[in-house]
Amino acid sequence: MKADRKRTMISLQPEVYDAFLKMAELNGQSVSRYMGDWLETTLESAQFVSYKVQQMKQTPSAAMRQFHEFAKERQGDIRELYGDFVGGRPDGAPAVAKRAGRAIRPPVAPSSNTGLKSPPQLASKPRSKPL
Repeated sequence: MKADRKRTMISLQPEVYDAFLKMAELNGQSVSRYMGDWLETTLESAQFVSYKVQQMKQTPSAAMRQFHEFAKERQGDIRELYGDFVGGRPDGAPAVAKRAGRAIRPPVAPSSNTGLKSPPQLASKPRSKPL
C-alpha cells in the first residue's frame, strides 16, 4: 500500500523551478515527487526551527541566551568559514578557490579604452559643486 501523501500547490521563481526540474530529470522522478522527497529530508530541521520559534515566543530572554551560547561555541567554525571567503590567501583569493585548484584574482578597475588623456587645462580646473 502506498504511503499517504498530501498534495499542495506552491509558487516558485522560474529559476528555482528549473533547478528542481533538472535535478528531478537526473534522478528519473517527477518534479513534485522530487520536491516532496527533498522537503522530507529537511523535516527534522523544520521541526527544530518551529520548536525554537515557539520557545522564543514563550520565553524570549531564555531563547536568546541559548542562541548566544550556541554562537560562542561555534565561533571557531564561523571564523574558519569566514576566513575561507575573505582574504584566505596572500594573493587575495579565497581559501575555497585554493582548495578547488583555481586562482581568483582580486577585482581590478578597468583601464581606459580611449587612449586619450585629459587636456591639462581641464585636469587642473576645480570642478563646481552641484546644487
